[in-house]
Order: sequence, then structure tokens, then C-alpha cells
Amino acid sequence: MTAVKMFLSERKNRLPLIFMTLLFVLICSAAWVGDDAFIGLRTVKHFLQGHGWRYNISERVQTFTNPLWIICITIAAAITREYYFTLLFLNLSTTAAALYLFYFRQEKSVKQLIFCSVLLIFSTAFKDYATSGLENSLGYLLSALFFLRFFSKTTFDDKDIFCLSLVTGLTLLNRMDTILIVFPALSYACLRCYNGKKKRLFFLVFSGLSPFILWEIFCIIYYGFPFPNTYYTKLQTSIPLNEYLIRGWWYYEYSFLFDIVTLFGIAAGLFAMFYKPADFRFIATGIGIVLYLLYILYIGGDFMAGRFFSVPFFVSVFVFPYNRLLFKSEKQLGFSILCLSVPITQFLIYPSTLSCWLPWNTRQNCFLERKTVGDEKHFWHNITRKKKMTLRLPLDFRLKQTMPVRFYATAGLLPFNNDGIHIVDSYGLTDSLLARLPLRYDNWRTGHILRSFPKGYRETLLSGKNMIEDKETALYYDKLKEIISAPLFSETRFKNIFELNVKNKRPSVKNKNAFYVFYPDAFSVDFNEMKHGNLLSLEMECISSQLAVSFINTKENVSSFVSDFVPPSTKKIYIEVPEEIKTIGFDRIKIAPPVLFGKAELID
Repeated sequence: MTAVKMFLSERKNRLPLIFMTLLFVLICSAAWVGDDAFIGLRTVKHFLQGHGWRYNISERVQTFTNPLWIICITIAAAITREYYFTLLFLNLSTTAAALYLFYFRQEKSVKQLIFCSVLLIFSTAFKDYATSGLENSLGYLLSALFFLRFFSKTTFDDKDIFCLSLVTGLTLLNRMDTILIVFPALSYACLRCYNGKKKRLFFLVFSGLSPFILWEIFCIIYYGFPFPNTYYTKLQTSIPLNEYLIRGWWYYEYSFLFDIVTLFGIAAGLFAMFYKPADFRFIATGIGIVLYLLYILYIGGDFMAGRFFSVPFFVSVFVFPYNRLLFKSEKQLGFSILCLSVPITQFLIYPSTLSCWLPWNTRQNCFLERKTVGDEKHFWHNITRKKKMTLRLPLDFRLKQTMPVRFYATAGLLPFNNDGIHIVDSYGLTDSLLARLPLRYDNWRTGHILRSFPKGYRETLLSGKNMIEDKETALYYDKLKEIISAPLFSETRFKNIFELNVKNKRPSVKNKNAFYVFYPDAFSVDFNEMKHGNLLSLEMECISSQLAVSFINTKENVSSFVSDFVPPSTKKIYIEVPEEIKTIGFDRIKIAPPVLFGKAELID
């Protein structure tokens, strides 16, 4: 207690404490859990039930990209036996620890303190993903630990190299791609420490990276593959690079329009790193951030607005005070005014920058329908509030809990609330076979790439026997099935692991008739007579931003398919009937994903 009083009595701690408290209150006031977080929670739940780290009990598939975060959740949930508030507690505690390191373990001038605090307070991406149930908050903490150590020394000894390597290993374990941010800095530290003893330096780095190395060994033995299933789903596709780059640019465009403070904070941090750097530590850190920003373009960004910008933003702000040349004299007054005007301008235009609880909230307008980026925080915040979690589950899903296998459009919240059901999500996020099949439609959304459904796959999952019609896919599935379901040390399992990882030959899906052209679990509407209307009106509640409609003529056995992106807040939409089916007519429509209820009306 005495130590706390002494801490508060020190004048230098008062202003940082005020800013940290204000920022933390803003984060807590709008805490939320996104749908993707429940994918990991379902895996944790099954682990605590004794089934292992599995999304579907019958298959070993790594459906999460954040092993360290999942391990933390598993330990915490094993103690609390509760998931929702445990997840939020972990987010808030790791964020608080990162903010403590920034405000109280790092020297900075009053100008730097005010400038950095304003950036943190007004950054939507930073605050949104300080919670969300995802691993970003742990990424903040690991980044703070790494760069606090990195900038505390101008020369590095063996202990420094081991500590930096260890945090790098944990960063890799938390999310692989964030290695791009810290790798140049670690490389620079190793070069500074190098004294001709290669073996010793290698041993130090190897020892620090050992948590990640051990995890990779575990992954190959247990899951059969070194990377998460989402890597094969989202990046191992036939989609041209230029389409990824276009969507990556849209991701930047969204943040520029609705969260310019985050991009400005990254730019300000890079300016501080490359503006007359006192030493190469700033350049190494700046190179890491630039590499990560280019990587965001390369992978097509994400469908969650701001998610991938949150960690590089925090690193940029965290490193900013180390450059003592900025804010050193009154000549920087103009620069200070410019810096502060950017977040203030954004707040005047979009007041929801502070919190989605404010009455003049404008976040519901922040969705670029045609460009596949959405404000996940706005959409999922109300759905995952504890009071509404069970009330908003669609009736369609609750009534069919007895079905042992379901093809579904979402893999998070709804499957989490339904144990014992084998979920096959249409994007292949949690299914190892679909993740390796070609995409179904050209109109794809980042992170939501619909896959082809093999005919006979549902029957295969229900019976346990391979009943897939396409021979090439069936042969591939036999090998894949042994990897993900057979005993760990069966005779041919490791042979198949080697073949599928090294050769990486996937089914080509040449026989189109052996694949569904639509969701196997689509919601069907029969008109009982032939229709020739021009426009279909749909009133619905749908929790997926991608809606697919198929117009079917059962007599002629033909169908025409329409797919588009729908803002989550939309309740009523109009879909034009395709010309090719308008002339012959249709007597049935199928709507997917099936997580909706409402009515369909045809307009002539």
C-alpha cells in the first residue's frame, strides 16, 4: 500500500496515469467479442472436455492462427470454467500491461506524452482490437516487451539476444505474420552482438525461438501440417496476385476514410524512425513496420476493418518517444499543431471514434458494401453482449441441433453454442478438405472465399465411409482423412503427411457435375407454380455479409445463381432475376447462408 501511495504522490506519474485511465475506460466501455474469437473458444471448450484442441471432435484440424493466445485462454478457462468474461478479462489485462509499459517504463517528454496519448485515444483500430477476443492485445504486450528491451541498450550482450529471441518466439507463437515487425530489429541486435562465435549466437537465438519450434513439431505430429488451416483456405488459392493487391488497397482505403488517425499514427512513427535517426535501431524498426504494411497489401487486407493495422500502429506510437530530436524545440510547434489537428478533425466528422456508446454514433454507416471491408466491431458488439447471446440465436439453427452434420456459413458464435454437431463451414476455415478445393465464385471477399462442395461429402461424414463422387477428390480425401482422424502413429499416416505437405498436389475439380453449385444446407422456398417476375424482395435477418440466391426450375432441372455482398444492418433487399431464367420461369428459390428468417416476395 505504501508503494502505491509513493507511486501516486510522484508528480511525474500523475499525467501518464490520467491518460492511461481515460484510455482504459474508453476500451472497457465498448468491449466486445467477435465471431472469429468463438472459433478458438470452441476449440478450447473441446480441449477442456477432453477431446484435444479440435474444432470438430472427430478431426484434428488447427482452426486457429494464434496458438499462444489459445493456450492462455485454455489455462484461464480451466480455472474459471467460463468463456465469455474470461476472454474479455485476458484482452483487458494484456492491454493494460502493454499500456503500463508504455506510460511508466519509458521516458518521454510532456509533448510526446500528450501527442502519443491523443493518437491512442482517437485510433479506432487500436481500441477496437484491444478487446474483440482476438490475439491483438497480446500482440501489443509482446511488442512493448520487445522494443522496450531493444531500445534500452545501444550494445547487446548474450542475455539481451536470448530475451529478444524469446519474445520473438512468443510473437511467432501468438501470430506468425507479426514476425515481419520484429525480425529486422532482432537481426540488427544479433549483428551488434556478433563477435565471431557463430555457434553461441545460433544457440542463443535457437533457445529463444524454442517455444515456436516446439509448437511446429507438435503441429506436424498432431495436426499433420505446419500452418493453420486458414493459411491454406485464404492464401493457397488460384486467385491472381493482382486481385489480392486490389483488396489490400481497399483495406487501406477504408482506414483512410473512417480511421485516418491509425494510418497517421503509423506514418508519424515511421517519420520518427527515419528522421535523422540517432542509430540504426530506428531504421531496423521502421523496416519491420514497412514490411508488415506491404504484407497487408499482399494478402488482400482483411474483412475486419483496422485489425491488421492495430499492432503496427501501437509499435509506431511506442517507438515514437525514443527519437529525442522531435519536439525538442519550439520550432516543432507547427508540427505539433498538425499532428493534433488530424485526430480532432476525425472526431468532429466521426464522433464514434471514441466509443460506440456515444449517442451520436455514426459507425453503422461505416461499411463499404462493394469493397468487402466491414466494421466488425459495430456489427458484433450488440450480438455478443452477454444479455443477448442466447436470445439472438436464429430459430433455424436451434431447431436442428439434433442433426449430426451441418454445412454452415459461419464458424464462430452459433457453432460454439451447439456441441456435438460436426460443422462444415462454407469458407473452409474449419474444414481441411474444403480448404484445399478451388474457390466456387469469382466474386470473393477477403477472408470469405467460398469453396466447392463435393457431392457425397455429407454422406461421407455421416457414415464414416468415403462416398465422394469425384474420384480425384475421393482419393485425396482418403489420405487427408488418415492424417486428421487416424491414430497419431499409424503406419501410413506420416507417409501421407510428407506427401501432402511436400508435393502439395490438390484436387483439380475437373468434373463439375460431381460438385454442388450451391450450399447443401440452403434455405428453400417453393412457389408451387412457375414464376416469371423481374425482382425478388427479401426481408430477413442475416448475420453473414455475403448472401447467395439460386433461382431453380425443377421441371427443366436448371438453375441460375446470384451472389452479392449485403451490409449486416440491411433488413430488406431487392435482387434482380437473371435474364437466362426469367424467360423459362422458376418455381423454387434457395437462399444461403441459412442463418436467416423472414419472407420472400416476387415483384413483376
